[in-house]
Amino acid sequence: MNILILFLEGFIANILTGADDTISHVPIAASLLKKRKGRAFFAFGMMFSVFVIIIIAILLSKIVYMIPYRNIISAALILALAFIVYFRKKKNSENRFLRNLPKEARLSALSMIGFLTVFATSIDDLVVYLSLMVRSFSEQIWVAAGIMAAGALEVYIVFRFSKYLSKFKYIKELTLAGLIVIAVLVGLKII
Repeated sequence: MNILILFLEGFIANILTGADDTISHVPIAASLLKKRKGRAFFAFGMMFSVFVIIIIAILLSKIVYMIPYRNIISAALILALAFIVYFRKKKNSENRFLRNLPKEARLSALSMIGFLTVFATSIDDLVVYLSLMVRSFSEQIWVAAGIMAAGALEVYIVFRFSKYLSKFKYIKELTLAGLIVIAVLVGLKII
């Protein structure tokens, strides 16, 4: 039961913090990806980026563990993140340089674009992951597994439902509410 709770903490945290990121990945994926092979390389880059962010969170959690009142500080950072996400202006991304690359280099470029797209948009989620990783290594593994599973679901959603997601109006409000809930739970030491 404890393992399932840890897994769900990571999964739900990634879903709530990544909702706005998923929407920003849709136009990039739609403009770049026409073939299945390109999608696979882009997806690999996305998942590798999630993995790197988890590793960074695990490494930084060792430092955070030594800070007194870390749950209050983490909750305050998550609340700040919530308001930054809510008031951040929407960016219009377009990548045209792929057309000029040789075919062999395009797949590698798609992996790198997938990595950089997720890394750039998810680095702010590191604050939430960091607060979830202040625990034993065996527990970190299950939280990380939940984060990776949610990352895989995000990849699937980006490719499968991109035309519907781009029309969803209240994604910022949903993300704001989710981050506030996570901040309260972290502040009260529930997660």
